[in-house]
Order: sequence, then structure tokens, then C-alpha cells
Amino acid sequence: MSEMLRWPYDEVTAEVGGETQTTVVIKAPWLTATVGVPAESASNVRELASKMQANQLAPADLGLINWFFGNLKDYPFCYTLPTKKTGDTLDVHKSTASGLVSNSTVEALIASALGSAESGKVIARKLGRSKFEWDWESASAFAQTADGIHPESLFSVARRFNLLDVLAVNRGNEIFEKIKSLPPTEFSKAAGLMVRQNHYVTQKCREALLPATKIAGQARPLVEKFLREENGHDRILEIAMRSFAPSADDVPVTEQTLVLMFLLQYAATHNLLGFAMAVDCFERSAYQKTDPLAQLLKHGGFEMAAKQVNRHMEINDSGAHENVACGFLQYMAPVDADYAREALRLAEVIALLASSVPASAMEKYEALK
Repeated sequence: MSEMLRWPYDEVTAEVGGETQTTVVIKAPWLTATVGVPAESASNVRELASKMQANQLAPADLGLINWFFGNLKDYPFCYTLPTKKTGDTLDVHKSTASGLVSNSTVEALIASALGSAESGKVIARKLGRSKFEWDWESASAFAQTADGIHPESLFSVARRFNLLDVLAVNRGNEIFEKIKSLPPTEFSKAAGLMVRQNHYVTQKCREALLPATKIAGQARPLVEKFLREENGHDRILEIAMRSFAPSADDVPVTEQTLVLMFLLQYAATHNLLGFAMAVDCFERSAYQKTDPLAQLLKHGGFEMAAKQVNRHMEINDSGAHENVACGFLQYMAPVDADYAREALRLAEVIALLASSVPASAMEKYEALK
């Protein structure tokens, strides 16, 4: 397989510091990393940081960029550049979702996938987005090669769009702070709803992921391995749910969470690239020692539930699941524009739904009061 070349995301900056100028701080709105640099490499790092700060990186700096960011490949700091894919045989993927790519609005895509115009209207209204905002024109132009659109390159663009969207639309932190202020009985109801949405996602995980094995081609063993590693996660969160209800089924699942898992299964059935983008959205690490939901539960005195939620995060982190999805694409030949656009649009809606889950759970809590 061909080696990946990287280029820093637009928002990424680098600053050299420390008394000996051998520490570099890489910053993005979603993540900051401090990296120690050997003294003999300090001049190269200073050159890279200086060019990044002045927005003067050029193609001639590719070697310098990849020398440094190659060591940070597991973190979301870079685009993947579209280079020629090599291999004895690459899998050719075509859309199997009839007419999906022609849907020009969020509402139309959801309606087409669900087979219900009314459901598309309702869910799109709850997401607060009628038009697609992930810039297809610039994304496809960036990832274009002579052979088609480079899947890993488009995947890296989608990852950046998703990271920016999470910052803009995910109200999780705000909602968790609101829950912290609730009296104990109400805290339990609201927190239980939060845990239930996560539990439902793990409960439906195998059912949603399994169709991807049929369209994965040579990547099938990788998808199957991921499936095995996800197996049983619902049992971990089932234990957490016992703190809030005799049965998890006693706590409702929101419409957004239901549609989220339906669309994940839809992507797994029809579009491996969109599926990989969606899995990346689910599996990305929070790069924290304690899961934010676990922190909330611990604050409310639900130590056992917090332990299970954090255990789930630790299992994913130990399995390096935050980067597993891109591996599904290693055998994928460059794809045509219709397939790529369908993937990006599916990923945008799934990512929006995932970001909407905390707010949807809080709305459900308010409705049940």
C-alpha cells in the first residue's frame, strides 16, 4: 500500500518553547499536544513552526511536514494528501443506494433513507440544519486524483469538518453543567437518560455494523475484527444502567438516537467510505483520562455507573479505535464523484445526529418532568 503524505489542517498551529527550545506545542481548536523534540532536531522544528505561523508552508516543505507530523499520525492534526494508490488489486466501490446522491438537502437525505418524508422533515428540524454545510466542492477538489477521488484524503477532510461541527453544535458540556445543578432525584433521571442513549448505541452496534462486512471487499477481516472488539460493550453499559432503572428498557431512547443507529446501518449497507467516516465520528477519542459522562456521574454520586462508562472509553482507547476506520479504506480504489458525495453527505448527517444526542436526551427529560 502507498505511503500517506500529510498536510496540517488549516486551524493547526505550532509553537516552539521551553528553555532549550526543544518543546513544541501543536494546537487545534479541538486538541493541544506538547511534544518533546531531540536537541539535534530543534532547528528543523523551529523552521516548521515559523513557516506555519507565517502561513508560508509550500510543497517544498512536504519532507519537513511529514518528518514531524508522521510521529503524530494518530492524532487529528492533518489532511491526507491525494497520492496514487498502489497495490496488486484495489476494490472498486460503487453506490448501491438508488437516488440517494441526488438528495440536495439534509431533510431529503433523511427522508430517502427512512422512506418517510414526514420523518425527514421532523429530524432535520430537530438537527437545525436544512442544507449541507460540509463543503463538497472544496473537499472533492482537494481529494481529486487522475484516477478519481482518493478515499483516505476525502476521509481526512470529513474528519476536519466533523471536528469543527462538534465545536459548533454539540452542547454536551453545557447540558452536563445544567444537570449538575439539578436536585438528586432529577439528576438521576437526566443522567439516566444520557447513559441510556449511549447504552442503546452499543446495544444496536453489531446490528448496525454487520452489513459492512458484505461490502468491505478485502477490508472485510478488518471490519470483522472491529466488530469482535465492539462485542459486549452493551453489557458494560447495561451495568451502568442498573443505577437508574430496573431495566434499561424502562428508560426511553430519543428519536435522534434511533435515527442515528438506523443511518449508521444504512451507510454500512450502501457505502463503505461513508461508513468509515461515520465510525470515525463514533470512535474518536476524547483524549481525556476520564470520560466526560463519567465525570458527570461521579459528580452526582453514581460511582459504579461512572466506572462502567469510563471502562468503555478505556477499552476503545486501548484498542486504538480512534483510528480504526481509516484502515477500512486501504484497499479501496479511488471512487467516482457520486459515491464520494454520497459518503460525505451520509457522514455529515450521522455526525450531526451524534452531536445532537445530549440535547435530545435533555429535551426528553424536560418532556417527562
